[in-house]
Amino acid sequence: MPVYATVVRKRSALPVPLAARSSSPLLMMMEGKDLRCFWTEVPLNPRNYDVDHIVPITTYPINELWNLVPSESEFNRHLKRDRMPDLSWEPVMRQRLPHIYKLYSANPHLHQTLVRGVRHRFPQAIESAQDLSEVAIELISAVAESRNTPTFSTTL
Repeated sequence: MPVYATVVRKRSALPVPLAARSSSPLLMMMEGKDLRCFWTEVPLNPRNYDVDHIVPITTYPINELWNLVPSESEFNRHLKRDRMPDLSWEPVMRQRLPHIYKLYSANPHLHQTLVRGVRHRFPQAIESAQDLSEVAIELISAVAESRNTPTFSTTL
């Protein structure tokens, strides 16, 4: 079954607890993790971060942790907004998503939240952060293509 068919079939996304969504980067910063904006690689601090939906909530309501990345507030609010990454971001996502998923998995609560969302969204067995990043990128691309959503490129 194509990945996009899975998205359509499973319309009701499991809610990620608000605390997990909004505080996961803060929690990681408090644990001493060097957290950077997923998109710009600017170091984040407790006063300068957002939790960004890779697939914007306005495009498709996926609140699962695998779709959430730490982002620089200014970039997320004024440049990315509700746009999806274009094809120029695929190599960047292949490099950065596994790192983010490993950071999430290092915290027991976030790991449990990540696993629950992955099991809900993806029917295939996912063995590693790299595997998850590949199926996530496939889904992100399928949603972008099917929804004709505005995009942004690496050359912003």
